[in-house]
Amino acid sequence: MSEMSSMADDGLALLAWAVRQGKQVPPELSGELLAAPDQLADLDEGPKKEAFYSAIQRLTALLQTSPAEIWAEKQREARLAQQVVDAQQLLSYAVANGKEINAGVRKALVESADALMRGSLRAEGEDRFLQAYQELTKTLAPVTSETLEASRTRFPKLALLLTHPTEFVSGLAVATGGRFLHSLFFVCVLVVTGFVLAYFAVGSTTLARYDEVIQIAQMAKDSARTKQLAVLGATRALETARAGTEAELEKAQAELDRTKDELTQSEVTLKETDAEMIGLRNRLTTWIKPICGMVGMAGACGSEDRPASTLVFDAQVIRDQLAQIMLPMLLGFLGAHTFVLRNMSLDISKRSFAPGSSIHHMIRLFLGAMAGIASGWMLKPETIGLLSSAPAWTLAFIAGYSVELVFSFMDRIVSAFSNKPL
Repeated sequence: MSEMSSMADDGLALLAWAVRQGKQVPPELSGELLAAPDQLADLDEGPKKEAFYSAIQRLTALLQTSPAEIWAEKQREARLAQQVVDAQQLLSYAVANGKEINAGVRKALVESADALMRGSLRAEGEDRFLQAYQELTKTLAPVTSETLEASRTRFPKLALLLTHPTEFVSGLAVATGGRFLHSLFFVCVLVVTGFVLAYFAVGSTTLARYDEVIQIAQMAKDSARTKQLAVLGATRALETARAGTEAELEKAQAELDRTKDELTQSEVTLKETDAEMIGLRNRLTTWIKPICGMVGMAGACGSEDRPASTLVFDAQVIRDQLAQIMLPMLLGFLGAHTFVLRNMSLDISKRSFAPGSSIHHMIRLFLGAMAGIASGWMLKPETIGLLSSAPAWTLAFIAGYSVELVFSFMDRIVSAFSNKPL
């Protein structure tokens, strides 16, 4: 920009400032300065250039301000405009919520906003405004203008999706629907965790019952063999008693009948346990089928016609994988998600929800899942004040809710080996 063009802009700035301040400008001065931008080539001539300079000097003296001061004022207005809006927003919040604000601070902020609107905010006014704004933010902390905006609920206008798609996409940047998606995702994780827990309980209970039935069957087999020997002994005793008295014969017959009844009962128990074991194996086959059908899990399962021992082993492997990895991870993730939603709710209710919290929340969820798995490696219920009989899943959930619990324990381990406090 040439010097004369810059001077012409200075003249227009002086005229605009005079209008804003309600100052009267002589017509000959305003005419000279308004015409200057269209006559830049002619202003290089001596007489016209001199007249233009004279008009600038006369108007500067009349208004008692200079173009440099006006341009500095414009820059100040551009710099403070958003901060003044933010300060007014915080004042409105304080008044609406009964927050006590110093009268001098409130007055300085209101006067600064008025001066900015009138275009008369000077350097000393800027300094007074910044001091008052600083005091206001200290009083209302952690609430700020940013947290007030972030705590508002704003949905995208679906009607714009068809009529003005560009505006709709732009509106997504400030929409807060992600909070509701966060809650929906939490419900999904909760439901999935519930299903996995129920699935695990079915398999774990079936395997436990299968072990019990095997023991019962073994005891029935041992009892049947013992009773068979007893029947043989009672039969021989009956044969011997036939040569004796009637009373001895009746006693031997009664003993034989008793041992036969006991043998029959053992055989019935054995048949019942065999039938129950077949049913339990069928249940285990059905239980592991969804896992065996998953991509990448087929190698963990035997063939369809595998023997009972292999079937039970496959079921035990799947049960241990669920107990040691999947369920602790899900419950740790669920605990971390509970922590995130709880704090999000508190921050929104207190109008202190920080913008850009999504990344922090995602990291917290991932750490919670990892803490849930690690809790089974390093922590015991009594370590954190729980009863030793507390369910194993309780520890994983608590570790996910408070990931600091696991990581502080890890820090102590590292510190013990490195001799460096963390």
